[in-house]
Amino acid sequence: MSCQQEIIKKFCSSHLDHEVHIPKIRSTLYVKSLKTFQELHEKPSVDTLYDYAKKYSNVLKDQIQSVEKYYGTEATKERHMYQQLERIWDLCQILYFPEPAQVDTETLLMDWYNNAYKPYLFEFDRQSIFFCKSTFDHPDFWPYAIRLILFGRLEQLSILFSHVLKDTEFQLHWDLLEFMQCLKELTCHGIQHLKSQHTELQQLLSRLCHIQNSSHAENLKDVVSLLMGDEKVTLQYAKDDIQAFISSRFYQKDEKTKSIHDDANFFFKKHGNGDASIRLFLEGRVYEATEACAEYDWWLIAHLADLLNMKDMMNRSLYYTLEDGTTLTMGAREYFILTYASNLNNQFGLWEESFTYLMTCGEIGKAAVIEHLRNMDFQNDDKKLNDVVNFCIEYSMKNDGLVLFEEKASRCLESKQYKQALEYYSQAGKYQYLDHVFNSVLEDFIHTGQLYDIRSFAHTNDYKGIHYLIYRDIWHINALFSLDKYQEAADTFKALLSYDCIPRLMMPVIFAEGWKIIDRRVHFNLNDLLIMKSMCQDLWKLYKPEDFGWYHYYKCNGYNSDGNDGDITNDVLTQDMSEFFDTASIIITRAIDVFEKS
Repeated sequence: MSCQQEIIKKFCSSHLDHEVHIPKIRSTLYVKSLKTFQELHEKPSVDTLYDYAKKYSNVLKDQIQSVEKYYGTEATKERHMYQQLERIWDLCQILYFPEPAQVDTETLLMDWYNNAYKPYLFEFDRQSIFFCKSTFDHPDFWPYAIRLILFGRLEQLSILFSHVLKDTEFQLHWDLLEFMQCLKELTCHGIQHLKSQHTELQQLLSRLCHIQNSSHAENLKDVVSLLMGDEKVTLQYAKDDIQAFISSRFYQKDEKTKSIHDDANFFFKKHGNGDASIRLFLEGRVYEATEACAEYDWWLIAHLADLLNMKDMMNRSLYYTLEDGTTLTMGAREYFILTYASNLNNQFGLWEESFTYLMTCGEIGKAAVIEHLRNMDFQNDDKKLNDVVNFCIEYSMKNDGLVLFEEKASRCLESKQYKQALEYYSQAGKYQYLDHVFNSVLEDFIHTGQLYDIRSFAHTNDYKGIHYLIYRDIWHINALFSLDKYQEAADTFKALLSYDCIPRLMMPVIFAEGWKIIDRRVHFNLNDLLIMKSMCQDLWKLYKPEDFGWYHYYKCNGYNSDGNDGDITNDVLTQDMSEFFDTASIIITRAIDVFEKS
């Protein structure tokens, strides 16, 4: 086995270990995604990647919607899985497949964080804060205000400050009035206005430093620092380092000269907790980030790798070294697609989806399809077999597909499904095997005495093999005889005897089939009978006991039919041979005597 074959064999027998809570719903995700994948590969273009990334995102959203009608623990887990995929996919869409007109990445990242971690925003009881006696002195006022800042909710923050300023209890904090009014105004016009007011924010911060022994003043200083994008203060309050990075960058002045990936690399070298895959995607380390997504459904990995590869961002090579030291090189995109596609077939039975993905992976993908074909079971699924063969033909793998028909035909032949065997050998184009089927049909008849209706075998007019011709004529002889059409039966028998190349084992059986007609005497002329006598004399000279194996089973009328020719002793066959020639001599001689006496 070659190195490539060994690797492919491992791929094609692999199973991913991620949980699948509702397989029917998960399969829907895979099937729907294939349509987008095919459209993308029909006309691949970097300019359209945003559109296709959006289509994949919509498929995920549809999945989340469809699982809503399910209840229970499994449904909750399934929904959570889709939400995880959606969170990472939407992030990558912002970072790597942006809308053509996209300019404000920081705002989009903040919106993304809001959607991805929405429950964290709503941990506080807003009604309790707003409608207490003194909102400003509520224990959750500052944590709630800071949470709004971390999520970029400036309008809500301004409304909160405005509510506080209207509160009569706030008059007790007259020394902070000016600061609160200023912050309310700075935050009510949106993020771009706020960024333009960094000088004023810095002045506010300096003045707040002069207010002593006031916890409110300390919180105000932190609020101002957060609104300026101070990383140190943001890290104190953020849920994790990812939120800290997004929030601080959201508020910092638009004087950045580095890319978001450079900034993320610099930031996370100092602060590195939070979801590894998200952190790596922010840093622009797409291969490592994609690998870190292995804990999720590989739908994510496969389709991300495919899109990133079209931007030349997944052109990494992987090297497999086997025990014998040989090495196989494979592209990262191919590795991810092969793993995902094999999972579709092995764990979900989605062979067509699986093979379609594999056929985009060049020769190694084609080899994987062939390996999967070897392991597929078509025992009780003729439709699946036909569909798979049609797929192979469509993808220029006709010979590989036709082999499946041939293998199916062989299995049918073994189980004595002769009609199906003929059909599949014909579809496989293995016409040379058709007569082999009729050899088995004849052998079955000889051992059991059962004759299958020749009319049930499709397209037999095209068959020319000797075993078919023999079986056809034997069937017709018996059918005509049962209808009292003795002359037609006799004519068919004479035609049967005239064939060249009749197998030695078959000739005694053919004569035995004709005895009942010969014994009627009136359906043959003298010349016919003399020819038969001469043929029997030739058989006597040429044939040996071992040529009477089939005749032995034939005359037993199906008894001991499980044996094989090797079980019959030579003495038994010698006795059968003697019996055959004695019977033939009596029947033919008696018929000739009738003519000679007349």
